[in-house]
Order: sequence, then structure tokens, then C-alpha cells
Amino acid sequence: LTIGIVLLVMFIHNKQREKSTQIDNLKQALPHFQSAIVMRSAAVEGVNLMNLIFFYLERNPFYLLAFSFGIFVFVALRPTLNLLKKDYNLKEREVDLLK
Repeated sequence: LTIGIVLLVMFIHNKQREKSTQIDNLKQALPHFQSAIVMRSAAVEGVNLMNLIFFYLERNPFYLLAFSFGIFVFVALRPTLNLLKKDYNLKEREVDLLK
């Protein structure tokens, strides 16, 4: 389940990246980026919560391991200014406005 969600998150991110090529300014890019990050984070956190609940119900260490992997994925996919700049081809001036 965790691996499936990671693949789903990558698919969502790639679809959002395709749409980002049509956006040409910061005012449009920011809400688009925020919604993509929220969807991605919600998917990962939802599976993490399920893994934690399954661990408490069954006491199977596999679910704790899957939860740990999900936390790693959540931290690794955190939004950064460089990701925003790369995905939306922002100019340095626009990036400086966000700092």
C-alpha cells in the first residue's frame, strides 16, 4: 500500500508538472504549487496513518517499518523553493520575492 501511494504521489507530481508549463507568472504558480503539495502530502500522511493504525491493531512490525518508510518519503518530498523554481521556471526576481 505504501509503495502504491508513493507511485501515486509521483504520478500526481508529474501531472502537476505538466500543467505547470502553461503557467508563466508567480501569481498563478503559487496556488497551483500549494494545491499540488497539499494533495501529495495528504496521500502520504493518509497511508502513514493507516500503517500506524494497522500496527496498533495487529502488532505486526511490518506496518511500523512501512510507517517509517512513509515518514522518510514525507520528509524527502517536502516543498522547497528550488522545487518551485524548477517546476515553474521562475525568474530569479520572482524567487527573491518569496524569500
